[in-house]
Amino acid sequence: MNRLEKLQHIIQEVTSLSLTLGLVKDAGIGNWIGPSPVVNTLSFEDVYFYDVVVLNEDQDTFESDMSTLLRCKTTLDFDYNDFDSRGYISVTDGTEFSVTDTITGGTSGATGTIYKIDGNTLYLKDITGTWQNPEAILTYSSSTTSLAITTLFPFFLNVTKVEERYDVETDYSEASMSGWLRFEARWAL
Repeated sequence: MNRLEKLQHIIQEVTSLSLTLGLVKDAGIGNWIGPSPVVNTLSFEDVYFYDVVVLNEDQDTFESDMSTLLRCKTTLDFDYNDFDSRGYISVTDGTEFSVTDTITGGTSGATGTIYKIDGNTLYLKDITGTWQNPEAILTYSSSTTSLAITTLFPFFLNVTKVEERYDVETDYSEASMSGWLRFEARWAL
């Protein structure tokens, strides 16, 4: 999971809004996220910038999405500690599992709650203990094929509004309202 996907995941989990990875030029109605052309000028921080574009034809939905996304920052909805203790393990059969399942290692007693499944890779949150390789997963026939690898999320998140327009003619499908937000995410060095 790259940093853009990590930020997409944070925003979706905190706001319950769906974000599509892609370039604005490919956009249709909805919320889009992609890398920003802004570069990090701070040599002492690991800072990345991402652009989120909200395109909608319904004013109430547009304003609600913009407001919700603007609240997604460290000082309000986003709490770094909610994304601490996350990582992923590989298993022999990922089809046995479902998002929100809590799993336990048969040997180590390590636990975690599944928040994403990608093939045979289980992304876990609220990890306790240290997963072993190999070990059976209790109540499942699948077993681990890797040690848990920690996933580092940003410790700071900020968002600013770059632009908001109503009743605009765009090349973005039938959108009549567009908003552009810039997210700043900082990772520990």
